[in-house]
Amino acid sequence: MKKFILLLLISPVILFSQEKLFRLNEDESPPEYINENSYTKSLTDSNLTLVGEWPWGQCKAVAIRDSLAIIGNGKLIQFMDISDPTSPKVAAEYNTGGLVRGLALRDSLAFICSGGNLIILNISNIFSLVQVGYISLGSPKEVVPTDSFAYVLEDPLHAPWVTIVDITDPSNPRIRSSAGVAADWPVHIAVRNRYIYVTGYNWPFLTIIDARDPDYLVHQDAWLGTSAICIRDTFIYVGVGSSLGIYSISDPIQPIFLDTAYSGVLHSLHTIDVIGHYAYASNDSGVFVYNISDPYNAFFVSRLATISGTWLAGNDTLLHIASESGYNIVSTSNVDSMYEVGKFYTGGKPYDIAIQGNLAYVATGRPGLTILDLSNPTVPVRIGALDFGKMTYKILIKDTTAYVGSDSAVNIINISSTVNPIWINQTITPASYGPSGMYIDEQRLYCLIASTGTAIYDISTPSQLQYLGFNNFAGRQIIVRDKIAYHAGGTGGFVIVDVHDPNNSTVLSTFPCYAKSICLKDSFAFIADAIGLYSINISNPSTPESLSYISTPTSDYSTNIVLSGKYLYFASSTLSIIDVSDPYSPKIVGISSIGGYKFAVYDKYIYITGDLNIAIFKNELITSAFNEKDPISNEFQLYPNYPNPFNSTTMIKYSIPRPDYVSISIYDVIGRIIETLDIGFQFQGDYEYQWNPENISAGLYFIKLTVGKFTIIKKALLIK
Repeated sequence: MKKFILLLLISPVILFSQEKLFRLNEDESPPEYINENSYTKSLTDSNLTLVGEWPWGQCKAVAIRDSLAIIGNGKLIQFMDISDPTSPKVAAEYNTGGLVRGLALRDSLAFICSGGNLIILNISNIFSLVQVGYISLGSPKEVVPTDSFAYVLEDPLHAPWVTIVDITDPSNPRIRSSAGVAADWPVHIAVRNRYIYVTGYNWPFLTIIDARDPDYLVHQDAWLGTSAICIRDTFIYVGVGSSLGIYSISDPIQPIFLDTAYSGVLHSLHTIDVIGHYAYASNDSGVFVYNISDPYNAFFVSRLATISGTWLAGNDTLLHIASESGYNIVSTSNVDSMYEVGKFYTGGKPYDIAIQGNLAYVATGRPGLTILDLSNPTVPVRIGALDFGKMTYKILIKDTTAYVGSDSAVNIINISSTVNPIWINQTITPASYGPSGMYIDEQRLYCLIASTGTAIYDISTPSQLQYLGFNNFAGRQIIVRDKIAYHAGGTGGFVIVDVHDPNNSTVLSTFPCYAKSICLKDSFAFIADAIGLYSINISNPSTPESLSYISTPTSDYSTNIVLSGKYLYFASSTLSIIDVSDPYSPKIVGISSIGGYKFAVYDKYIYITGDLNIAIFKNELITSAFNEKDPISNEFQLYPNYPNPFNSTTMIKYSIPRPDYVSISIYDVIGRIIETLDIGFQFQGDYEYQWNPENISAGLYFIKLTVGKFTIIKKALLIK
């Protein structure tokens, strides 16, 4: 029986500084190379403050050391405890500030390709990670460290090159030289005896660079159609289309063909790792095993079709895979019959976001759906995820149902349990495309199918959509009011359509403009084009009247707008706040240099998706927000537990400013509830509980305090 001991504290409340977004230990300072202001700087001339982010994202790299797997998860390096491979858990993490595209280990150092930097991290103690050094590069994709040099593959704008970085002194890395490569889309890099080998997709070359003199590189190309690559001893294993090719590199600049093994599928191999007598490879069709015990007579053994990987790392009888949907562990104890042992969902790429109360629902490619707790907007916490085997791009929420657009389908998901969402059904759209836009009113779901038209469904039974009809009016976005549909039709303009009859829709009017995104307020429509905002009177939908146009500081292809109260948020390469309380004279009242693609607004916070993360802004112009109506939201406190990290017990301390009902819940990193304590009604005061976890493994956990209708979350790290 787990124990909680209640202590009513008499001592005054001790205030603690706010938890850092990118650290596990609150008292640690941020790494020197990260500009802390990039997360918290108030843009005083813009009335927008960047208050936090959710930095999880695509998993593109994995490395293994003992009972730890080190993975890239968006901007994070996460150290996974894999002592129980069926349940990998986050033991520690580090925010690199940019998308982690590659990582490699050498001794006690991790070399990380993050954003435009090569970061060198001391990982001898994962609970006290120390940045040793870093160097700014163009666009590092992959790194191979040796004793004296780090060989970095870069691919800015598909004009790739290899950079040699001298790491004799890791605290002061410096560029020695660089050389271009033949491929216009590089895949992987391998190094042996200071010879560099680079593969690429679009050209049938294997680039070979003689780097024995690091200041004078000699370049040569071999005529090999290659994609993935791995070197062991004097053999090079490459992806030759969909086959595994084996070459001898006894002569390092003249690879000699030995054999090839065909996997039976057509996709090119993405990555290869060699472990003992077997080569493991992956592509979009799964994970493959080849017997290479005789390099002159290699042959295909088996395939696990349920996982496609972007990077592989082997460990005894386990294969560790960085994939689109997260980090996977596969048993290879029997190569004829591989199977998945464990899985950890990473963030995916955030394509769309919807807000319902203090929860965010994110369409994240793979995994398909991620649910975030926004009780503390500065530190969003993932509490649930669902991978239903499809790439997801659009999402709408109505009551306890999520409608998620994927390739050629709308997926229906029951979200009554935010920790364990359940896929219910799917409706195939009347085209081979998934919805480019969706809208829900009280009775119908409207799906824009690329440039084809609009499919209309009855949602009276949420678990089973009823197809009503299809019209030929498409576009980028749709809003429906009283069976009148307002389309952002791109180059086709702003189109107003009567959709009372789903199969016989009628155009009421068209306003000529480049309509990228729209929103409605009362009898007005606001239309965003690439560089500005139109204000339109739509009191008579048959004769819309132009009222005004205001230019915005952007010229991006992707433009989206959202209206909340009197403020319209205009997002593309920048984020602007426009006061539209007077539609005849809108005014820009806030600007941030950080933009994004899709976003949602709740209360005074703006949640905006980008390539790497979800950025969270606060509109400083709003002073009377929903959660400010009750002063408890600003006065009740959950302090950092102590000690933290802890190995047996830890104290949970909190303060409430008035009597209310209180509960404490403990979650693991994938959102499962480990323990819930309904404390009940408590009077104003300061309290402590002793948490004594039993029979749970080491890792990162989240403590959630709920006081009435308000919640706050802190991190706790259990070590054993």
